[in-house]
Amino acid sequence: MKKFLLVMLMLVPMLAFAGNPVPDATFDPNAKLGNWRWANDKWTKRTEYFFGESHYSLTDHGVGSYMLFQYFHHNRKMSNKKAFLWLVGCGTAWEIKDALVPYEKYGKFGAEGFSWKDVTKDMMGASTAILFNWITEKHNKSKSGGAK
Repeated sequence: MKKFLLVMLMLVPMLAFAGNPVPDATFDPNAKLGNWRWANDKWTKRTEYFFGESHYSLTDHGVGSYMLFQYFHHNRKMSNKKAFLWLVGCGTAWEIKDALVPYEKYGKFGAEGFSWKDVTKDMMGASTAILFNWITEKHNKSKSGGAK
């Protein structure tokens, strides 16, 4: 039951705040489920949410992957390497879903296509988390005289 609640607590916000549609994406009325699409995006892609709120995908992917990495590393007790691989796997799986499910037909459950730049932003967020953990652990060790 706890695992189900945890999955629901993670899945519902991800689906509710999925950033679609992208205002710069060209609308394709013939888009079909299962047809692979590549996103024609840029590094500073802007996405729109509910109520006219908008964000840049760099902050969404960077901050989201930073937090997900910290969850994997600290709460699930994964090593840096395993947490990084899980994060990249989750990000790539999400982008594959974006490539196969068009937003023109499925609204917020779909997307504009696979974006390798979004996967790169996920890796940047995870790398920032690894660097932050390394700096803070080193600082804590020096303050406590080497004992953890």
